[in-house]
Amino acid sequence: MAGPSSNILVLWIVMALCLLGETCGQQSSSEATKKSNAVDTVYIFKQALYLHIAAVSYRYSREDVGIMSDLFGRTQNSSDWTRLHHLQDVEGHLEQVLKKEKMQLERMWELVSLVEGSCLASPCDAKAACTNTAGPALRATCTCMTGYTGDGFISGTGCSDMDVCLSNPCDTKATCKDNPAPALDATCTCTSGYTGDGLRTGSGCSDINACLVNPCHAKATCTDNPAPALDATCTCNAGYTGDGLVSGSGCSDQYPMMLKKLGCWADKWLDRTMPSLEGTDKRLDGRHGNGFYMGYMARTDPVKKCYKVAKDRGYKVFAVQDSGECRSSATAGDTYKKHGPSTECIGGEGYAWLNDVYEIMDA
Repeated sequence: MAGPSSNILVLWIVMALCLLGETCGQQSSSEATKKSNAVDTVYIFKQALYLHIAAVSYRYSREDVGIMSDLFGRTQNSSDWTRLHHLQDVEGHLEQVLKKEKMQLERMWELVSLVEGSCLASPCDAKAACTNTAGPALRATCTCMTGYTGDGFISGTGCSDMDVCLSNPCDTKATCKDNPAPALDATCTCTSGYTGDGLRTGSGCSDINACLVNPCHAKATCTDNPAPALDATCTCNAGYTGDGLVSGSGCSDQYPMMLKKLGCWADKWLDRTMPSLEGTDKRLDGRHGNGFYMGYMARTDPVKKCYKVAKDRGYKVFAVQDSGECRSSATAGDTYKKHGPSTECIGGEGYAWLNDVYEIMDA
C-alpha cells in the first residue's frame, strides 16, 4: 500500500511526463523545445524526489536515501538528455525502494493479521483469562474467572459477578445476599422471629419458640407468639392474677386468705352448725360421699379452696371438717358455736364431727 508521499510523487511524475509530451497527447515541434521541456522536467523530478524523500525518509534506510541523493547529484552535473537518463536510474531505484516498502507493509499486515484477535491484542475482560487457540492465525478464547459469568470479551458481554440468589437458595422466610466473586454461594438470613441457617437445603427457618427461655412465672402457662413476634404470652393459672411474666408482676394469689382462725368447734350429725358446700363448686374437687371414705379427704389445700368458694359467695365464716369437707353459710357466724368448743381438731382441717372455723377478714 503506497503512502501519501508516494501519491505526491506519482502526481509530480505525471506532470513531468506531460511537459515532455509523452502522456498528455502533445508532440514537441523542435529539438529546442524538447530540451527546454527536459530541463523543466528535471527540475520537477528533482523537487518531487526531494519531497518524496522528506515524506518517507523515516521509513527508508540511510543507504536508500544516500543512493537517491547521489543520483540527484549526477543529474545536476549532466547535460539535459543525460539528466533524463539519470532520472530513469532514479526512477528505477525508487521503484525498488517502493517495492521493498510494499513487501515490508505486506509482512507487517501479515503480522497484524496473526496478532489481531489473539491474546496479544488484549481482547478479554479484566476478570477473564485469555487462551490462544492453535491455527494459521491466532485466535483468543476468553474464560471468565470463578464467580463471574459472560463471554469474557471486552467487545461482548464481558464478565459480571454471578448472582447466586437468582437460583433461590434460601428459605421462603429468609433474605438472600449474594457473596461477591470468587465466592459461588449466598448468605441466607432468616427474617425476624425465625431461626436457622436460612438455606433450603439446610435447616431453613423455623419459628423461634420464646417459651424455651422460660419468661413466665411458675404459676403461669406459656404460649409462644407466632413470628415475626419475638415474645410469648404468659397466663396466670386459675386462682392467680398478674401479667404472668418473670420480669413483670408475675402471678399472685387471687385469694390471699386474710383469715382469722376462730378455733375448733363440735358438730352433730342431726344438728349441723352449717351446711356442706360439697358438690356445689368445681373448685371443691373430689366426690362427696363414697361410703366410709370421703373424696374430699384426698383434697389438696382444702382450707384455701373452701375460702375461695365462701368468699365468692359473700360468706363471712366457713369451716373445714373431717380433713377436707367445706362448710359455710350466710349465718355461719352465728351458728358455729352451738355445740361448744373442742381441742381435738388436727392440722387446721378439723376432724370427724369437728370443725376448724375461720373468719374471712377481707370479705
